[in-house]
Amino acid sequence: MSDRRRALAWEARWSLRTAIATFAAIAFLIAAAVIANSFSGGGEAESLLEIDRHGGSVTFASILQAISFVLLAAPLVYLFRAGLLRSDRMRSQFLPLVVVAPLALAAGALLTGAAAKEAASDFVAGKSHATLTVKEASSKCRSERKDDAKGFQGEFGKGEGAVSDCAAEKREDDSATHAIDDASLRAPAKVIELVGGLALAFALVYCSLHALRTGLLTRFWGSLGIALGVAVLLGLLPIALIWFAYLGLLIAGSFLEPQHYRSDPGSYARNLVYDAGDESLSLYSIVWLPGQWTPVHDHGSWGVVGVVEGVLEERSYVRLSPDRGADSDIDLARGGTVLTVR
Repeated sequence: MSDRRRALAWEARWSLRTAIATFAAIAFLIAAAVIANSFSGGGEAESLLEIDRHGGSVTFASILQAISFVLLAAPLVYLFRAGLLRSDRMRSQFLPLVVVAPLALAAGALLTGAAAKEAASDFVAGKSHATLTVKEASSKCRSERKDDAKGFQGEFGKGEGAVSDCAAEKREDDSATHAIDDASLRAPAKVIELVGGLALAFALVYCSLHALRTGLLTRFWGSLGIALGVAVLLGLLPIALIWFAYLGLLIAGSFLEPQHYRSDPGSYARNLVYDAGDESLSLYSIVWLPGQWTPVHDHGSWGVVGVVEGVLEERSYVRLSPDRGADSDIDLARGGTVLTVR
């Protein structure tokens, strides 16, 4: 079996499982985000109190997020392997880096969840203390009341008692912030998340670039994947879910089998994919090797042409001969040229 056929056989074997893993990863990430948002209070103190009350849910959300990151390794490895089998310019030595990205993010998610529970426990136990003084907190509250009197009154009421309540809340939030910063697992979680983010940014840029060059991704989606690699560094990972959703659909929709890519060095090849039997519909994969072409022709019926891989130049012609039924001695005029890249 040729390298080309081996590549197509491997992609056909893993496409459905990879697509399922991709969609599952997206679903788990969304579920984890919904659970995590339920712990977001009006301030750090309120959030930690919610986390302390719902520690089991926090752990569950962290596990869901970790599983989703592990599952995202599937589409990344699939895209890397598919590009590697098509291009000599890709380097197999980078595959471990592609795998490390989601695994590091998964470890970071688990550590972040554990650090949040640790911070909540310390805060509730009174182990953290505010460094913001009452005077400093009161000064900030008076400034806020001056800038937005209506909003301040709606939250804390009127009079100096309102300022005292505001100052107490700010000192509680300051204490909660110290509990979060002092959590023993916070620093390792941040380092591992940074490593995972950098590795994921590289994986998205590298895989998308070569997928674009080899025709696995269109110019738009390949360029978007490269841009998302930069976006991940800015903490915009949720935006990348759109790209992964498209990639999952693309992989799931790969119904062509190795025999449909058969080529002929002597001429272009026509490979039957589907025939309705009553001549109402047929689907062919047409394979041109570089430099091959077809003569000017007309199909005599409607049809749809799509490019699965590579670059196709299609030149159109306008028939000038009055005899529409003639098959020879036909006068033609050049029309436009369509360059399709996949």
